Amino acid sequence: MKKQLLGIILLIICGIDTDLAYAQIQSYPTDEELQQLMPDFQRQVDYWNQYEQPERQREARAFAENWSRRDPAVVPFLGSWSGWEETTDIYPSTTEGQVCIIYTSEPEASFSLGKVFNQQIYTDRGEVIFQQGNYVGVAWNNENEAGITAYRLFAPAEVLTLESLSYWDEGDRIINEFNAAGCIANEIYNTQELRRCVTWEEVKSEVQSLYDNHPLPELPNGFKNGCVFGDNGAYIIAIYVFKDGLHLPMTQDNDTLFGTSIPKLSSIDPEYAIDENWQSLRLYNVCGSVGRASTSFCQNMPTDEVFIKDGLVCHDYLCINVDSIHHTELVRLWNQALNQSQR
Repeated sequence: MKKQLLGIILLIICGIDTDLAYAQIQSYPTDEELQQLMPDFQRQVDYWNQYEQPERQREARAFAENWSRRDPAVVPFLGSWSGWEETTDIYPSTTEGQVCIIYTSEPEASFSLGKVFNQQIYTDRGEVIFQQGNYVGVAWNNENEAGITAYRLFAPAEVLTLESLSYWDEGDRIINEFNAAGCIANEIYNTQELRRCVTWEEVKSEVQSLYDNHPLPELPNGFKNGCVFGDNGAYIIAIYVFKDGLHLPMTQDNDTLFGTSIPKLSSIDPEYAIDENWQSLRLYNVCGSVGRASTSFCQNMPTDEVFIKDGLVCHDYLCINVDSIHHTELVRLWNQALNQSQR
């Protein structure tokens, strides 16, 4: 009872109201549970260590240190922390000792506040977050079952706009809560030059030029505001359009596709685990101008109608593929674009 009462008093001192303190104190992992979870945390850290990229982590640390004069207690936690296809982005706040946290795990996103006390964050949803080197551990205790997840530091936290969050469930609500709680994002760009991805509408004309002004289909819902990257081989130019709202950290590599404003696919931070086949739409000129009829795929291809071959939906030499979209929808989009180009 003494320990529980002390915990409540500490939360109140930290600025969390009494009702919340009583509601949450029972759900925080105890010191004993945290110690029991540490071997699991260390195993996860050992796994992620093989993917560390010191340069990116130095950039993130430099961003966090820009806040040291304002609120040193929150500095170790600021930035974007990555797990398996999920991120935990931690932002500073106008309230001293408080941080704002946006969790993203496709297709859901959520928001919470946390108070820093004794070098740990206590969130308003019963989690304890601690930091060790380039990792944070997020520990919880749900229905008397404790668990922990390790996240690695891979980038400064980027501003999540209404547009970028529109793909995520509850995105608009999260932005409203973020702003109402006095969370700070607008100064991030003043402290660090961050590369941002380009969207389809920004580069559509450049993509069309790369494909000899061939008509391009409208993108299906869920991809219209996604990040665009390019790649090329001996005879093939590939365009990757990722799902709307997908957070894609980029390296400082300024290599672009044939001098356009489209960044190369290799610009995506290699630390970020992503399934390109499931999370992107791909455009290919599958039969390049050199030796076009030399492969079995390119022989006897129709030139005046949309067709499906080997899982690709094509018109002439240009093909599109999206694992998460049915072929009939892609055929419809192709035909729609061709009809509009003939008017």
